[in-house]
Amino acid sequence: MVNVSCDIVNAKRILKGYPATLGNDKYHNKLYFSSNEKLDLVFSGIDFSNKDILSVLSSCDQMFHFYNRGAKNVDTFDINALTIYYYYLRKWVIEYKKRYYPMKNINGKYILSIIDKVNPSIALENDALFFWNELLKSSLDISNLFIFDTDFKKNRIGNLKVIRDIITSREIVFHNIDLSENVCLSKQYDIIYKSNISDYVNGSYNVMKTYRDNLYNMLKDDGLIISSNLCHDYNYANEFGVFSSLFNYELLDNGRGFIYRKRR
Repeated sequence: MVNVSCDIVNAKRILKGYPATLGNDKYHNKLYFSSNEKLDLVFSGIDFSNKDILSVLSSCDQMFHFYNRGAKNVDTFDINALTIYYYYLRKWVIEYKKRYYPMKNINGKYILSIIDKVNPSIALENDALFFWNELLKSSLDISNLFIFDTDFKKNRIGNLKVIRDIITSREIVFHNIDLSENVCLSKQYDIIYKSNISDYVNGSYNVMKTYRDNLYNMLKDDGLIISSNLCHDYNYANEFGVFSSLFNYELLDNGRGFIYRKRR
């Protein structure tokens, strides 16, 4: 559920240089302008065609790459509530500017040149338009909302037609959730892409068990969970130990991460 007024307040705190997590609000943080993963390497050797996928939203690169590789459907999740607004900004950049990324020197004038073209078709898109308009009214430096990667072009997709046709004809499914808390999603997926979010999960047994059970319940019996190479060794023993009762795990052949396969 989007609470656009709350999201605007916290986004403005970030723009002013204050932590949005003030008051233990973990749901508002800076946005990744682009993924810092090398997605071609992480995804190499895996067939995503005609698959139903649940993916971290983050910078949106992951979602777009799945569609570019023939995924049937990609639902998204993120603990950061602000990612849904960046999704719409990227959607508009692809739709109206015909560019994969916004300009890296992103500023109010540039965003205004995008949102002036937008005619929202659904309530969520209208919320996103309102969000960006309210940030522009603040006259704060929009670039402060982002974390920039020096090699942001590494995940660029050249032919945007497939992605543009999909995202302009479908409504995005976004869940603003923390997978280490109790989550109830009725749908199950062929593939869940959790990127490096294990790095941010409290390592206690009970929290890791909840995290494991959420993923297990959302995965089809023949499905798999993919984690990127960004997961650090200090979490491996604890996570694998808790997950091993419900999942088999293996390193990816490309050496860029690992996968869980659901035990039957």
